[in-house]
Amino acid sequence: MAVILEINHLTKKFGGLTAVNDFSMNVTDDNIHALIGPNGSGKTTTINMISGVLEATSGEILYKGQSLIGKSSDEISRMGIVRTFQNIKLFDSLSVIENAMVGGHAFTNVKMTESLLNFKKRAEEEKMLREKAEEALNYVGLYDLRNENVKNMPYGKQKMLELGRSLMSDPKVLLLDEPAAGLTPTERMELMHMLEKIFAKGVNLFLVEHNMDVVMNLCHQITVLSFGVKIAENDPTGIQNDPEVIKAYLGERYNKRA
Repeated sequence: MAVILEINHLTKKFGGLTAVNDFSMNVTDDNIHALIGPNGSGKTTTINMISGVLEATSGEILYKGQSLIGKSSDEISRMGIVRTFQNIKLFDSLSVIENAMVGGHAFTNVKMTESLLNFKKRAEEEKMLREKAEEALNYVGLYDLRNENVKNMPYGKQKMLELGRSLMSDPKVLLLDEPAAGLTPTERMELMHMLEKIFAKGVNLFLVEHNMDVVMNLCHQITVLSFGVKIAENDPTGIQNDPEVIKAYLGERYNKRA
């Protein structure tokens, strides 16, 4: 077991509002880790700080011992930490494969001015991106839909496409912001199988999620936030039996001791 992400005394303030307060947590390479809690508890704020979307007010975030504080989202992505968003961010006017290719553009070497002058190099990189996109789409089961326009796809397939696009950058850590939001029970099962497959491939997973069937059946370690403060951290059984978590978030139906 090795610590991949180390968060120490992380705090984020928006004026007089403290969204995350003195939060500490470790993500290790042997666990799929979830961050749960009521709406407004600071979960997305935390994932935004890890990914460089928001700057922390204080505290530290370490990736394999290297600080992420002050780094841009692009820099963090290039280090191997890639995220998805709660709201799907696909391009409706593009095809499935073109959307997937977008996920790899940050990792190409040809600059815009160079691409206008060097057609051969531009063509080589586009061929590389297309081949990589086909591989990613095949991995998530969307290869046969590669030429379909995204707006014609059902929501569950769009969610899977966003996941496939995130694989274009060869992530070491995937930060998933409510990946199961809006999915049917069948689609959630498909998502869980895919995330288990990605984890088995060696990609570390850290997710914010409200669907407890996904959290309890997929994740090995769960951290709970309430009003920006960590109130518990344990495996699924321990979380379901924690009186404070039941009171603040889960409700009595998750009390396995009853």
